[in-house]
Amino acid sequence: MHNHLVPASYHRVTAVGSAQKLKNGEEQQTIIETMVACIINAETQDINV
Repeated sequence: MHNHLVPASYHRVTAVGSAQKLKNGEEQQTIIETMVACIINAETQDINV
């Protein structure tokens, strides 16, 4: 397994969890910030694969 796949997967799971919270009506700015950061981090990890 490539070393970058595990962190990228972690970031994707966290981003999806954040999206689900937003879908369920939560509105905290930190949820949005976490989701955006995780998407960017996953993309960065993908570049390294």
